[in-house]
Amino acid sequence: MKISINLGPYILLATLTCWTPAGLAEGVAWESLTPEQQQLLAPMAAEWGSFNADRQQQLYRGVQRYQSMTPNEQAEARRNLKRWQQLPAADRERLKARYQEFKALPPHQRQRLRQAHEQFKRMPPAQRERIKRRWQSMTPEERKSMRERLKRMTPAERKALKEKLKKRRNAD
Repeated sequence: MKISINLGPYILLATLTCWTPAGLAEGVAWESLTPEQQQLLAPMAAEWGSFNADRQQQLYRGVQRYQSMTPNEQAEARRNLKRWQQLPAADRERLKARYQEFKALPPHQRQRLRQAHEQFKRMPPAQRERIKRRWQSMTPEERKSMRERLKRMTPAERKALKEKLKKRRNAD
């Protein structure tokens, strides 16, 4: 059974829970949290004092980002968290490893991947499904070859490929 996983929401989840700005070494006292923040972090209340300062800061920053989201963004974040929690442990570990690989990329490559993901999300659902089915039907070797080919392309070559695919799609 093949599992299709859209990495975007998981990148968001990892960003919400794992990002810690440099220089924040002090922990966050539970009592210093607002009532709303305490409510959002309630499942961790009993363990809060045992978390190291970095973990407390990660959670605090994540809840601050959550509070700054629109209601629709918050609803999406809750759905994504629920999906994350329902994933088998092996899938979560694989996604965490992929996220670490993503974080290790140079900034320009991360930006390019974010842009590609945004472009994918803007596609009509039928087009996204065609792409997903085609990707899933490829062998791991074919996928690796495709990734390598795309990495080696110049921006002009990638643009030409996009135009070619666009023409083919419009002909369908």
